[in-house]
Amino acid sequence: MAKKFFEKRCRGLCKTIKIVLDLNYKYSLSMNAFRKRKEELAGEGKTDGEKSGKSVDGGGVRPLTKAEEQVMKVVWQLGNGLLMEIVESMPKPAPHKNTVATILKTLVDKGFVRVENIGRIHRYHPLVSKEAYSRDTLSSVAKGYFEGSFTNVVSFLVDEKKLSVKDLELLLQELKKNKK
Repeated sequence: MAKKFFEKRCRGLCKTIKIVLDLNYKYSLSMNAFRKRKEELAGEGKTDGEKSGKSVDGGGVRPLTKAEEQVMKVVWQLGNGLLMEIVESMPKPAPHKNTVATILKTLVDKGFVRVENIGRIHRYHPLVSKEAYSRDTLSSVAKGYFEGSFTNVVSFLVDEKKLSVKDLELLLQELKKNKK
């Protein structure tokens, strides 16, 4: 179905189609490697977020709310941090420290953050990398809204003029560079 759609609109977009197909192929290869690594780690009995391969799209970890994502972005940026370091690094207007503490507890419960207790002080460390969360979130969006096809995602972005042919060419160059 997507191929017929592209054939109808292909005259000036043949280059775009090739780039989209290359992107989809590259993504499918990387996902196969990710799934294989996930199965290996699961066999080793790993339990924390990224190491166990927990997935945002139904593999045990619920997706983050906007507030949780905002706190996670700060934790990823800092690498690890105390509650007040995280609060001070939040975008202005920063939420109250009790709000951030509650969100951090939720992130611990969801398996995104671990707590290192230093006496009465807690240092928070990310368990799921930003890259792993981004990958799983994007996969979830593609699965939920674009029938699991990254070709459809890119096609949508081109149709909505959010992605130009020049952008696609840059992505293709990046893919070719990464293949080497």
